[in-house]
Amino acid sequence: MCQPQSFRRPLYNCILHAPQAAFHVFGMELLSRLDLRATNQFFATFFRLPGTYWRGFLASRLSSAQLLAFAALTWVLAPLAIKAALVTHLVSNPAGGYLIRKYLGALSDFTQSS
Repeated sequence: MCQPQSFRRPLYNCILHAPQAAFHVFGMELLSRLDLRATNQFFATFFRLPGTYWRGFLASRLSSAQLLAFAALTWVLAPLAIKAALVTHLVSNPAGGYLIRKYLGALSDFTQSS
């Protein structure tokens, strides 16, 4: 969990970096469970995103808001099989819980300090 008092920079650093790492963990855990066909579908969807999103994701440079837009656009572009894999992974895998906790924790830290 982010500790606002441990940062010299503004609190948004806490919100910026925790969800980014959680998205990476979620994605890597998901990829490790997909078969070859689903992996190909996933990457076809990923690289259909505007370069700003897929490059930003790979470089860990997306803000929390951009990560949410990235997730929403991925959802829109993804075939049904990938949507099902994403939802199943989010609700049944610890990486999904980790992602949700990081977002909620970062938001909670931010609102408590305001």
